[in-house]
Amino acid sequence: GLSGLSMPTLMDVCELLEVEADYILFGKISNAENHPLNSLLQQLTPQQRFYAEEILSAYVKACLNQ
Repeated sequence: GLSGLSMPTLMDVCELLEVEADYILFGKISNAENHPLNSLLQQLTPQQRFYAEEILSAYVKACLNQ
């Protein structure tokens, strides 16, 4: 507790531990864990989750450009 944590380091820790920043900073678990999409994604391998994120990102971009 003697030094701060930079935002990039915090994000790296969150990614490594696969947790939200709110959990590290405040001890709170996000409501996102109860979201139906999250339960589907948890069934995938990390590589499959990466591809699912890419697909969803492309879909959202396409929807916003209509």
